[in-house]
Order: sequence, then C-alpha cells, then structure tokens
Amino acid sequence: MAFEQKSPSGCEYLLITPDRSLSFPSVEYVRSVVSKAGVRQGSSSIPVVIDARHIQGADFTTAKVIKSLIEDFVKRNQPILFYNLKPSVVSIFQGVQPKDFIYCYTYNELSDHLKQYTANKAAPIKNGSTTSVNITEAST
Repeated sequence: MAFEQKSPSGCEYLLITPDRSLSFPSVEYVRSVVSKAGVRQGSSSIPVVIDARHIQGADFTTAKVIKSLIEDFVKRNQPILFYNLKPSVVSIFQGVQPKDFIYCYTYNELSDHLKQYTANKAAPIKNGSTTSVNITEAST
C-alpha cells in the first residue's frame, strides 16, 4: 500500500494509494495506515503523497478525520499531499477548513510541490493555508 518513489526533481516521497472508500469506519483505518507508514517508512520526514484515484466521495466525518491526519503530519513537520482528488471531495475537505491542505490534480503540480519541499526542507511546503491548483491535465 505504501511505496517509496522519487520525483523527476529527485525528491523522495512515500506514495500511498488507498484501495477503499473514505467513509466511516474505513477512513479511521486509512488514517492509521497512512500515519504509521509516514512514521515507519517515511522516517517522519519525507513527504507522503496520498493518491486518491479510488476515492469517489467523502462526508463531513471523513473530512474531520482527514483534517486530524493533516494536523498530525504538520505537528511532526512532515509534508502530506493529496493527488488525484475529485473536485467534489476537495470541496468537502475544505468545508472543515484544514490548514496545510495541499492537493494536486496533475503529476506536474505534484512534482512542483515536491521540488519546493526539497529546496526548503527545513520548513513545511505551505504553512497555515489551503493550496489550490489548476484542474488542467498535463501530459506526463
């Protein structure tokens, strides 16, 4: 479920692709798996990318759990990024106003965020705000 990857810019990251929906109680399981992988495999330092291609929807409870997950990563200064989230899921997550919610719709956007982290390892990618990106598809 969690695989070490390297971006074109040379940034190592941990890629996690949940294979189930994010609804209660499975979202608690996903949170646990992501947190443990971030600590064990990511050494609490390398960025964790959640590829949400299988996530079709979310609800308020799910958004609150994701907000808590993001807060856990922020506390240990470990970036967490969401990739391939559906716009409707992004809207639900934004409803609980998570700080440091970073999501990317294209691989190029993901790579840019990882490059920014590599260039600025001492600081989080973006502190205290939500980052939105373009929805255009890029060829990879």
